[in-house]
Amino acid sequence: MTAGAPTSSGSPAPAEPPGAPAREGHLSLLAAVAGATLAVQSRINGALRVRVGDAVVAALVSFTVGSLVLVAASLATGRWRAVVRLRHRTRWWWWLGGLSGALLVGSAAAAVPAVGVALTGVAIVAGATTGSLVVDRLGISPRGHQPLTPPRLLGSALAVAGLVVGTVGQGGEVRPLLLALVGFAGFCTALQQAANGHLQRHSGEVLVAASVSFLIGTSALALAVAVTQPAIGEWPANPGLYVGGLGGAAYIALGAFTVARIGVLRLTLGTVAGQLVGGVLLDAFVPTAAGLSAASVAAALFTVAAVVVANR
Repeated sequence: MTAGAPTSSGSPAPAEPPGAPAREGHLSLLAAVAGATLAVQSRINGALRVRVGDAVVAALVSFTVGSLVLVAASLATGRWRAVVRLRHRTRWWWWLGGLSGALLVGSAAAAVPAVGVALTGVAIVAGATTGSLVVDRLGISPRGHQPLTPPRLLGSALAVAGLVVGTVGQGGEVRPLLLALVGFAGFCTALQQAANGHLQRHSGEVLVAASVSFLIGTSALALAVAVTQPAIGEWPANPGLYVGGLGGAAYIALGAFTVARIGVLRLTLGTVAGQLVGGVLLDAFVPTAAGLSAASVAAALFTVAAVVVANR
């Protein structure tokens, strides 16, 4: 086992050896790639939501696909055997990370057609950055306690300011309650990353932790659909509208792997960078009805500044 790798007993991993910052830089780059896949996932799920007529149904499709991919990968590689390590000494909240993911995917699917990928991403960023500060401060992530330094606080404030800037001059296109819901979902993703990180360290397998998270989220969404029984508009023939869950699967797996090494805030910042770039490019070159506004670009710039400041 390499230094810093998770132990099957769930005990703290040894400190990284010299040279670890370079490896952490690579992990941050991978987090940025995962963030870009989240922007694509939001666009796909938003388009699916328009066709089927319900955000929860679209989220359920996304989670089901992600769950199938992760479980199949676990079975094919033999990693599923590590699930037996989760029978002992786990905490109840470690199992609930998927609920946050379900809320995020559902709210994003509802928001993207109305306000665009970029502004939806800003709302998520504001919530996720604030949530990451709280989680790191409380020390509930596998990384342990992280102090509330001035750069971290200033970065969080800039992220929230970006959300405010993004709502300026938008007229009837602004949906404050919808953006607030997406921001809350973003906040909850910090708890999700901490929970998934603990599952990964306890089991020693990324695919096991990611599969548990996705299966819990899928179950919650299936229950919501069963209770609400929404009317379905039409099931699109385009298979590309059903693959949004692949981006979520990549994001969750990567997050579970990296959070113990770089912490919740740094993981969030890496994801934010990729998500914002991906969101702005999508809104610019493949626009929705909302399009890409100057306010959304300004909000993205504010949030990029938040990433730079908080990472110092």
